[in-house]
Amino acid sequence: ENRHILHLLYAPTVIRGGAIQLAGGNTSGGRDIEVIEDLPELPGIEVRLPARFRRARLVPQGTDLPMEQSGNHSILRVPAFSCHQMIELPS
Repeated sequence: ENRHILHLLYAPTVIRGGAIQLAGGNTSGGRDIEVIEDLPELPGIEVRLPARFRRARLVPQGTDLPMEQSGNHSILRVPAFSCHQMIELPS
């Protein structure tokens, strides 16, 4: 199709695990693991895109988003979301 899809992801991670100490001649290695424990809402954000994009729509909601032109950029204001938001940009 003649469109681009912008995927916005917001899932802050927490480090769990870590190095394990040597005890009694035995070692067992631990390593840091990044886990997602919570999916907080990201407040509305502004995205700058090339000026060729003049329309945008939230997917799957189907809500049109307002865009402004500023020089060589289009400015898109995305409302608050949690974890993932997909935006359709018709070519």
